[in-house]
Amino acid sequence: MGKTLLVLVLTALTQYLYACEACGCSSTMGFDLSYNFRSNSISVIYSRNTFESNLGRAIELKDQFNTMSLNGRYYVNDKIALLAVIPYHSNERTDLESKQSISGIGDTRFLASYKLIDSNKESKMIYFDVGLGLKLPTGRYNAKIHDTNLPENFNI
Repeated sequence: MGKTLLVLVLTALTQYLYACEACGCSSTMGFDLSYNFRSNSISVIYSRNTFESNLGRAIELKDQFNTMSLNGRYYVNDKIALLAVIPYHSNERTDLESKQSISGIGDTRFLASYKLIDSNKESKMIYFDVGLGLKLPTGRYNAKIHDTNLPENFNI
């Protein structure tokens, strides 16, 4: 209980986190290279991407894409792993005159991987997995999003 509380408090106090691909925190995909840990896991990953442009106009645009995803990995046995990713997106566009935002649960992904090679020798660590995934259309798609002056990638 004490360790869980400590992790929750430290997570709540974290404002900025820079990460490599080893744990998947810097990726919006929710995939990572932590297979060498080979253990069941549940994680929450947050990513934010910001773009600014003026596209030759006097009005400057700022787009912000925030994603928080709940990820789970379960090892059925030594060779087979099941993965699930449930993302929540919050996209926002601001200019000098207005602010537009769209948020909601995105497309859920389910994956399975099979370990072909797991060579953990003294000087060489080689892992090779193959996988197959399914992406369910649980997000919202607005075919007329351009009518609201938002680009296609703002769909959830």
